Amino acid sequence: MKFLYLLLFIIFSTGCSSQKNIPGLEKLKTIRSFTSSNCPEDGTCQLKLTPNKSIDLKQDEFGQFYGELIDSDDILVSYSYRRNPPENAVDAHYSETYYFSIPKSTKQLDLYDADLQKVNLVVDRQCYCKGTAGFFKITSGRLSLNIKKNELTLNGIFSNEKLPLLITKVDEKVSLE
Repeated sequence: MKFLYLLLFIIFSTGCSSQKNIPGLEKLKTIRSFTSSNCPEDGTCQLKLTPNKSIDLKQDEFGQFYGELIDSDDILVSYSYRRNPPENAVDAHYSETYYFSIPKSTKQLDLYDADLQKVNLVVDRQCYCKGTAGFFKITSGRLSLNIKKNELTLNGIFSNEKLPLLITKVDEKVSLE
């Protein structure tokens, strides 16, 4: 009988696997940043995951959009490109940052065109370029996100008829461990 108890103990103690390798974003507690290798040579790109935040797109009295970070149960995903400014140039800065929010339980996402607004996909274009700087909704393109075995894969193709965007394609794979 002791042998049976010992055998059951061994089976139960070794048969249960640890949950530390469960894929997903549920355990993300702090901001995670990843430098991108798929970036134009004249700048730097970064993928960032921010827990418990999302972006709310608001409009001011002049009809211009601006983004406001708000507390939420979601993960704010951002992908930014910052061009290296030429030396001794004033107002030569340029950056594009795409933002969207997803639930922490997201494992897979595949959105097209108008459905991109289900995750509030916007781009923040910062430059000295009159009329085309600021926040804009992205309603044309494709966004795909997949999480498997602690790896996040993000693919996207974006466009906006009103903007001459430099970053129109995102292709990233990062480890969440």
